Amino acid sequence: MKRSTFHLLVTVVAVLSIAAGKAEAQSVTSNSISFRVEDVTEMFMPPDLRLNIQFIDANRNNILEAEETGIIRLSISNKGGDAGQVKVSVKPQNSFGGLKIEKNEFITSVEQNSTSVIDVPVQAAIDINTGSSRLDIVASEPMGYDIKAMLEVSTFEFQKAKIKISGVEISDSGKGLKAYNNNPDNKLQNQDVAMASVTLQNIGQGEARNIQYKIVSQDPNIRFLTMSGYADSISGNLDDLLVGQTGKIDFRITPNAHYKHKGEYVPVFLTLSESKGFANLNNVQIPLPFDAAAVAPKVIKVEGDREKLMASLGTKVYSEDSRVTSDSRIKDLMVIPTGEAIYSKAIAVVIGTEKYQDKNIPAAPYAERDAIVMAEYFRKALGIKDVRLMTNSQVTNMELKKTFDSSKGKLRNAIVPGETDLFIYYSGHGVPMENAEGRKDIFLVPYDVDRDWIRDEGFSLNKLYADLGNLRAKSVTVILDACFSGGTRSSEAYSSKSIANQKLVIPDYSDMEQPWVYDSNFRVFTSSRGDQASLGYDRSQSGLFTYFLAVGLQGDADKDGNGKVTMRELVDFVGENVNKNSEGRQSPQFFGNADFVIEKIQ
Repeated sequence: MKRSTFHLLVTVVAVLSIAAGKAEAQSVTSNSISFRVEDVTEMFMPPDLRLNIQFIDANRNNILEAEETGIIRLSISNKGGDAGQVKVSVKPQNSFGGLKIEKNEFITSVEQNSTSVIDVPVQAAIDINTGSSRLDIVASEPMGYDIKAMLEVSTFEFQKAKIKISGVEISDSGKGLKAYNNNPDNKLQNQDVAMASVTLQNIGQGEARNIQYKIVSQDPNIRFLTMSGYADSISGNLDDLLVGQTGKIDFRITPNAHYKHKGEYVPVFLTLSESKGFANLNNVQIPLPFDAAAVAPKVIKVEGDREKLMASLGTKVYSEDSRVTSDSRIKDLMVIPTGEAIYSKAIAVVIGTEKYQDKNIPAAPYAERDAIVMAEYFRKALGIKDVRLMTNSQVTNMELKKTFDSSKGKLRNAIVPGETDLFIYYSGHGVPMENAEGRKDIFLVPYDVDRDWIRDEGFSLNKLYADLGNLRAKSVTVILDACFSGGTRSSEAYSSKSIANQKLVIPDYSDMEQPWVYDSNFRVFTSSRGDQASLGYDRSQSGLFTYFLAVGLQGDADKDGNGKVTMRELVDFVGENVNKNSEGRQSPQFFGNADFVIEKIQ
């Protein structure tokens, strides 16, 4: 309680009667008297609750996938009077099979200016469907100052493997093999000792792991040969089969002189199992012909649809109550603000190479869309009129040379020295290698490069930096969403693979061009350190770095809210969010002077 002090002046007026009937009034003033009176100034107030909802799944893609666990984090804050016995409930609107919530009612108390956090564990069963489950969330307290919201949890069904026999090959010549009458013809005949190779392919959308197989003969006159002798069956394990991958089972087989063939194929059968049981084969006859040429295996191209199926998904929060907040949704990258054209003579070159002519080079997930998105930001948010976009088959080695060569390239003829601001954006592969002179280098990978010739046909980053410096532009800003460890971009939907058939390495930058050291108007913003992978972000169908780069340019990087985004603000925003969302696995790097305004939002 607050206490106030009052001063009371007491005046005593005495009326004195005087003889002779005459009355005379006199005033007598006492000393000032001080005393304290308790005064209540803080009145009772009802609770004023706020509810923040977070959905956190194990792989942080905002979708609860089959067998995945997650939590619904409810943060209840109170801006009013103390709230005791707050009841929190999380209940499905309907019966949604496969979504498990162990506990859906909680009791807590939230004192004034404090927050209570409740984590609600959730799990998706293996049989969950692709779709969404709506959960009503209510925080209520005895005085009736309730708060309500609805959480729509996106779920994704288990991606099943599917294994099929693609074909069989037969050989009756070589070590440990013998053709009857010494006349090898790669056919299985009586008294041959032949090698049969069965090709299996995973044509499903999920991975097949811990594969075990058993092959049996149902005719006593057909036997298998092992290192130790004859056998009626053989068994073993196969390497895991990812989507589209193939594997082989090799075994030696011999029909004796008594075998009499009937039917289309010899009576040899395959039983196969994998960890989840969806791709099991039960006693399937192997298409192994007798006295006839085997049909060559037919391997089909299987493309994973996981990322396409997940593109439209994402857990969302709905509420008409302004007291409900959530950060569970991602932003639409194509909601681009209109910016002032502060770089009136600027040129932007935007490159995205996702697919490659050499099918041995794995794709760079989302690189094409990265480039398309960023080209629009250069046009609209930065107000650059001359934006030159190249994707996939347009990004050839020769086209890159024609664009960047400082003596006779296209930019040489377009740039006004000292007046043109130049922006370069690249999304795709980068491979660290020594160049022809034995100097450390990183090669950007054009569409038409051969995997075994990246050193000769790739585009040198050292050469790019040197050419850009020689163009004598007013400023040069290079933005690279690529990892330089020799591996592909990875995400939940894509695993990293070696690009140049080499081990992943940590590049050494000490022997590379560093133009920002001697040119204060040259800056480079890269998506990760040299020893890190640059991740893809399945939910936005983009690179993780490019997602936050775009969101920052939407205005989220404008820390002081003045309508201007400085390069330093953008670097800080992107770096903090990429590092946080990758759990420290990806740390963007900036080199050069960041003290300039990159965008003014109108």
